[in-house]
Amino acid sequence: MDANTLSGYILIVDDNPNNLRLLITLLSEQGYETRPANNGARALNTVQKQKPDLILLDINMPEMDGYEVCRQLKAMPETADIPVLFISANDELHDKVKGFDVGGVDYISKPFEPQELFARVRTHLQLKQAQDQLKALNHQLQASNRFFQHLGQVKDEFLGMVSHDLKNPLSSILLFSRYMESRTLSEDKAREMGRLITKAGKRMFRLIEDLLDLNKLEQGELTPELQRFDLLPLVQDVCAEYQEKAQAKGQSLNSTWETESAWIVADPLRVRQVLENLLSNALKFSPPQSEIAIRLQQEGQRVCLQVRDQGPGLSEADQAQLFEKFMRLSAKPTGGEHSSGLGLSISKKLVEAMSGTIGCTSQLGQGACFFVTFPLSPQL
Repeated sequence: MDANTLSGYILIVDDNPNNLRLLITLLSEQGYETRPANNGARALNTVQKQKPDLILLDINMPEMDGYEVCRQLKAMPETADIPVLFISANDELHDKVKGFDVGGVDYISKPFEPQELFARVRTHLQLKQAQDQLKALNHQLQASNRFFQHLGQVKDEFLGMVSHDLKNPLSSILLFSRYMESRTLSEDKAREMGRLITKAGKRMFRLIEDLLDLNKLEQGELTPELQRFDLLPLVQDVCAEYQEKAQAKGQSLNSTWETESAWIVADPLRVRQVLENLLSNALKFSPPQSEIAIRLQQEGQRVCLQVRDQGPGLSEADQAQLFEKFMRLSAKPTGGEHSSGLGLSISKKLVEAMSGTIGCTSQLGQGACFFVTFPLSPQL
C-alpha cells in the first residue's frame, strides 16, 4: 500500500461469482487493486504469493468457511496483521461475535450499501497504514537504540583504554621526572632515567598515532597511496628488523619464501604498518624459546603472507571480535608488553582499503596464524 495514498491491494473471497464481480467493479472504480478467490484454500494460497493490504471475506463457503480461513491467517505471523472484513448475509449477533473472536476487524452485512462498504474499507486501510508506519518507526527506534548503546559501549571502552594506556606511561614520565629533579644523579643514572622517560613517551605517541589513524580511516580521510611494488623485499626487510626483538625474548623468527617475487598494487608504508603489527603481536603473545614463522607464497592470482606463532591461541569468542577496535584478548602478552587493542582493527581497515583480505585461524592452546592476501599484479 502506498504510504501517501489510500490505494491498496484488496483480496475478495466469495464463492458466489456475482458477488465477486460486483465487489471487484465497485472497488476498482474507487482506485483499488483487487484480486478474487472463490474458495478458502485459493484465498490462503493467494495470500502466500502476494500479501494483500485488506481482505473482504465471505463466511458461508463450501469445504472451508470464512471463519476457518481467518483463523489460519491469524495463526501465521506473516499474515496475522492483514485486516479481515467479514461480508456475509449472516446477520445474527452470534455470527458477528464469532467473526471478531477469530480475528476479524469488522463485519459488513449483505445486502450492503456501497457507501458503507467504501467507508469501512477506507477506515481499515487508514488504520493498517498507520500501524505499518508505527511498526516501521518502532524498528527505526530499536535500531537507533542499539546504535546508541553501541556508541556508549565504545565510549566506555575508549575511556577505559585511554585512562589505562595513557595514564600509565604519563605517570611513569612524571615519576621519573620528579626523581631526576629531587636528586643529584650520576651520568649513568640520568641516562637510565632519560631512557625510561623516552620509552614511556614513545608508548603514548604510538597510542595517539593509532587513535588518529583509526579516526581517519573511519572518516574516510586516510587514503592509501597505491603503487606497484614487489612485496618480498619489504617483508624481508621487516623480518630482519624484528630478528633482534625476537632474540631479546629468546624467540626465533623463521621465514619461508615460496616465490621469487610478489608484485602487488598497494601502499608500501601501510603494508609495512600491517606486517609490523602482526609480527609485534606474534612476539608479544608467544612465550620465550618459541618460534614465529613467516611465509610468503602465491595462491592462484593472489599473494598470501602468513604469520604463525606458538602462543596460547584464540578462543572462539576472541576470534569473533578479533578485528574490533579496543578489543582486549583473553590471552595476555607473555613479557609484560602493552597492547592498545587498536592494531588489528587498523590493520583490517588498511588491508581492505587496498583491496586485500586479512584473517586468522586458531585453536585454543595451539597458537594462531594470521594471513593477509592481495591480488597479484601481472608483470608489465
